[in-house]
Amino acid sequence: MLTDFDIRAKLIEKLHKENMNKHYRVIEELAICDGLARADVVVANGVLHGFEIKSDHDSLDRLSNQIACYDKTFDKITIVVGKKFADKIHEYVPKHWGDRSCIYKSFREYFD
Repeated sequence: MLTDFDIRAKLIEKLHKENMNKHYRVIEELAICDGLARADVVVANGVLHGFEIKSDHDSLDRLSNQIACYDKTFDKITIVVGKKFADKIHEYVPKHWGDRSCIYKSFREYFD
C-alpha cells in the first residue's frame, strides 16, 4: 500500500527533473483559501500548479472542500492517487477540471 510519503517523494523528484532548467519553486503543504485547505505539493514556474495526493491510506472525505479551494487558487490541477482510488477518482473530481488541465493519474501510470 502506498503512503503519502511514497507518492510525495516520487512526485517531488519528478517535478525537480521536469523543471531542472527553469526558474521554479516546489512548495509543500501550502495553506490555501485562508487555511480552509492545504495543497500537498505546489509548483510555481510561471503557472501555479497544485497537486493533491490521495494515498492508499487516505479517504475522500475532504475532497469536495479541497476541490472548491483548488479551483479558486490554481491555474493547473493534478490529482495523483494510489491503487485504492485509481479506478474511481473520476467519480469524485468534477468534469470541469478537464477544462483546467486536470490530469487523473495513478501512481504507476504517473511515475512509470
